[in-house]
Amino acid sequence: MALRDPGEAPAPASRGLVPVGLDRPEQRGALRIERTASGVSLVQERDFGGRVLERHELPPAGDRLAHTRWMLAAEGFRGVLTDRAVNALRARGVLRDPQRTASRARLAELLAPHGVAAGEPLLAFEQHAGGLCVSRDQGELYWLGPALEIEGSVLPRDGLVPTGAFSKGLYFMATDGAIVADDGVVERFVFADSWHIFLERFAVCVL
Repeated sequence: MALRDPGEAPAPASRGLVPVGLDRPEQRGALRIERTASGVSLVQERDFGGRVLERHELPPAGDRLAHTRWMLAAEGFRGVLTDRAVNALRARGVLRDPQRTASRARLAELLAPHGVAAGEPLLAFEQHAGGLCVSRDQGELYWLGPALEIEGSVLPRDGLVPTGAFSKGLYFMATDGAIVADDGVVERFVFADSWHIFLERFAVCVL
């Protein structure tokens, strides 16, 4: 599978489509026949916000299935964060994979065994920042998202839900939406009063 830069993602096709059902209302899927110089290919595409997110192409007989996925860039935060924060995220090369964002139902399902409710601040964080990927020095990648953390066996503790990692520890969200930092050494402290403020600070700080 090839992972491609979001700037290269094509616009969805508008003709010859057979709709494909998806589990997220903001996504759209379709099958179509594509004619090329080498023959006829069967193409399945999923789009998100008017740009193709994923493409499966079954070329003429004898060729292998081609699977390409595009990520979303920091521009998706326009209108959610300040321009300063968006520009800082863009400068850091931040990408986001919306297929790593859990639905509301899935996040609630992940939290239920731990006796934690999926409050609106947590659901909003997952919706806007779940699947956010930040590249650091030495090629290290940090991913944000409550669902990703729980699925990766970082579990809620003391009513706090994990939302991502930083160089020396973990971030958690409290029931009131505050983001708490825990490095396992000093006492936990509130890093930001809301996920909006957290992402603003995350964008401009070297974390």
